[in-house]
Amino acid sequence: MKVVTPYIHISKYPKIEREINLILSNTLDSGEIITCIKNSGKGLIKRINPVNLYRHDSLGNDKKSIVFKMIFQSESKTLEDREVNSIIDEIITNVRSKFKAELRV
Repeated sequence: MKVVTPYIHISKYPKIEREINLILSNTLDSGEIITCIKNSGKGLIKRINPVNLYRHDSLGNDKKSIVFKMIFQSESKTLEDREVNSIIDEIITNVRSKFKAELRV
């Protein structure tokens, strides 16, 4: 029996990695945030992972901070910083309005 390994296309264009640190309600699941971020990514977010979770009274009552690492990559061109920055701005706007998230700087 011959085993067929699926072919996965590897983009010839470079990836861009970015992180955002959001302060959110303790009751929110990171999956909800990931879905919102992915939907705001215009199909250019190839991977998104929560990489750090922080809880402390200094963040506010019933708050947590999550750092999300995102990998952006296009299949058709080299992305420019201004394109990715525009998407990041849209992501921040969307998570603020949908989840009352704050950007932690």
